[in-house]
Amino acid sequence: MPTAPLIQLAEQIATAAHADQYRRDGITPYITHPRAVAKRIKSDTEAQVVAWLHDTIEDTHHTADSLQAAGIPARLIADVQLLTKDADTDYEQYLSRIATSARATKVKIADMLANLADQPTEDQVRKYASGLLTLTQTNLPEGTSCPPQLNLTVIRAADIHNSANFYRNLDLEFELHSHGNGPQHYATLEGDTVFEIYPATEKFPVSQSTRIGFAVTSCDAVVQRIQTQGHRIISRPKDSPWGVRAVVVDPDGHRVEITSKRTD
Repeated sequence: MPTAPLIQLAEQIATAAHADQYRRDGITPYITHPRAVAKRIKSDTEAQVVAWLHDTIEDTHHTADSLQAAGIPARLIADVQLLTKDADTDYEQYLSRIATSARATKVKIADMLANLADQPTEDQVRKYASGLLTLTQTNLPEGTSCPPQLNLTVIRAADIHNSANFYRNLDLEFELHSHGNGPQHYATLEGDTVFEIYPATEKFPVSQSTRIGFAVTSCDAVVQRIQTQGHRIISRPKDSPWGVRAVVVDPDGHRVEITSKRTD
């Protein structure tokens, strides 16, 4: 089955399975959680299938056999099983098991980030912070080193809502977060990198000198949307060694480089 129909099938299965379940507040339908996890990994279609289904074996009537009978491939069910907690496995063992699969790891990281965005308790903040640290470490043979990998970019903005609206022109999907007593901020997971927009303060002013770059589907389309909203264009889309490239300015003065592949 092609991947897009598989995502729709997984969404249907999860929606039906979690129909009578709610989040901790007793009001919010539980299905909003798998939906939030799937949105965080929209660039990986098979991982989206696993994201929709990641709690079905643990929290609903479904089993691996019933998911396979419904049309879910065995390789994706295996990842759902890795993500299923059981009473006989402690948390560290559970994370170690997940780390054996790159796809299950990606879904679990998105799951933790989604939970952190949903009014977590202090204990949950500590738990997920520890879990994220564990899962973002590469399992390498003893004696080898892990090459550095950029996985977080944070900018400071005078108005985080205005700034988030600007970056939505790049098809970024944000969630409003607040960790413990920390300030509200916007965050999005793109691939393996978290991009966050925090409010500027006297101690941490607008990070205007920071330059940011994004690869998008269509540089021309993004720049057109940005120009329509009256934002400053430094360099219009044109060919470059990196593809079609433009430079624009966000509401706080950050220069943002936008690139896309050539279509010819």
